[in-house]
Amino acid sequence: MFEKLSHTQAVQLLQTSAYAMRALSSENQELREKVAHNELEKRCSAIAKKMGSKGIQNELSEEEKVAALMQRPDKLDAIEEAVGMAVDQGGILHAGLEEQSKTAEASGAGEHLFKTFILAGDG
Repeated sequence: MFEKLSHTQAVQLLQTSAYAMRALSSENQELREKVAHNELEKRCSAIAKKMGSKGIQNELSEEEKVAALMQRPDKLDAIEEAVGMAVDQGGILHAGLEEQSKTAEASGAGEHLFKTFILAGDG
């Protein structure tokens, strides 16, 4: 039933299995690095999309934003939080300022409304 292995066969078996384990370990490490890179890229892409929707760094394409974010993986938590807290750089606040400035011009209180808008963020 069981076959005895000679010393030479045992050594060959151990060498072959050690080689196979090193190869699998190396492959496992490569795959872990690829997964980490893909997860980082996915996170950076989500942040870049959020930046685009809020009008942050519109002069850059989404790919350029992702590339810039990928260079700073240690800062992503802070960047993500800042983008989440950022006010939309587009129409709503701008339209509010335009509308208030017309009213302010009529009443002569333009400077006060502008300061209020800047300090409070909601006019």
